[in-house]
Amino acid sequence: MIKAIRDASHGRRQLSPELLDGVLVEIGDLAREKTAREFALTEEEAEILLRTSQGASNRAIAAGMDISEVAVKKRLAAIYQKLGASDRASAVAVAIRRGLIGSHEPVSATIVSLMRTHSRDSSVFNAWI
Repeated sequence: MIKAIRDASHGRRQLSPELLDGVLVEIGDLAREKTAREFALTEEEAEILLRTSQGASNRAIAAGMDISEVAVKKRLAAIYQKLGASDRASAVAVAIRRGLIGSHEPVSATIVSLMRTHSRDSSVFNAWI
């Protein structure tokens, strides 16, 4: 308490760890939303990308979102084009680099392995995990 008073008297601010965590999560969410707008991903595409990063198959994504597998494949093709990706792993890699998928999101071990295998810069993934 005394340290907080001294810090305040010197113009320094004190934030509780809980408040700081909340602020950091909000900033991360805002950054992801901005990046998603820059890539022009729809909410549905963003959800498909997230589920893809978690290792879900097209069939599982379709069932979970109540859409057809064909619709999932079409949305994935649009995601690949918007992100400049050629496949699932590279789309997830771009999403991680650009902050579309945050570090608090679980990413499947299979996808991480694919990203390491197909990425030119595996250090990005090693640092992220």
